[in-house]
Amino acid sequence: MEDFITREAAMTFAQYAMVQVRKAKGLNKKINNPMDRERKSLLDFCFIITGHGSLSLSAWLGKRQWKQENCGLAKIEHAKGMYALYYDQTQTLGYKGVVATLESNEVSYSSIPKEETLCAYLFVNHEAYSSYCKAYNEYFSWVSERNEARFEGTMNHGQGYDAKNMMHTIRLLQQAKEILSKSELQIRRPNREELLRIKSGAYSYDELFVWSQELFQDVQGLCLHSLLPVAPDRVKLRLQLVQMRKQLYQIKL
Repeated sequence: MEDFITREAAMTFAQYAMVQVRKAKGLNKKINNPMDRERKSLLDFCFIITGHGSLSLSAWLGKRQWKQENCGLAKIEHAKGMYALYYDQTQTLGYKGVVATLESNEVSYSSIPKEETLCAYLFVNHEAYSSYCKAYNEYFSWVSERNEARFEGTMNHGQGYDAKNMMHTIRLLQQAKEILSKSELQIRRPNREELLRIKSGAYSYDELFVWSQELFQDVQGLCLHSLLPVAPDRVKLRLQLVQMRKQLYQIKL
């Protein structure tokens, strides 16, 4: 075991633990910010320019009892996301609507007769829509793949994070600190009750986040002054591996 007690081992424990902290933060965000199953369409990111402000397209159309299907859009040069909006009361001009379908990811352009009157300027927040679609896909991918038993446990303790995962995070950081300060790896934990309290959700995520940051800083400080070797002696370990395989397969070389 002592051949593996190195600064590299300690930092491997600590860095892996901090990856889990970041994952827990992402899970915390998902749990506390659930998304509606009904997906928004591009229309939800369309706004009519009104004076010094804006109004959602749906509200603007609703006031006029107009339909998006009867709208015609013309692109405005050198104005990203801006469109001239026209409306066909007669439904005879062949306008294509703001979007072709609610699943469309782009607006539709229409051929606008020169004599038609401009109704409004439309702004489409494509960036916000793209970010929403990415977040929606990530969220419901997580929902479909999550471990329901652990998720129920997370919801039951009410803290909004994966408590079992955070327990292992704190344990790994404490073990990394012990490697550097005591030159040993303790498998059986002397603070078992404390770890079980973390697992039960006795601490808030913010408390555990601060705790993990403090432990990681301790590990980094100890690593700078540790007398332990930077990494294991690979030649020695390779010879040990050969001996183990000889015994395992009973091979005489």
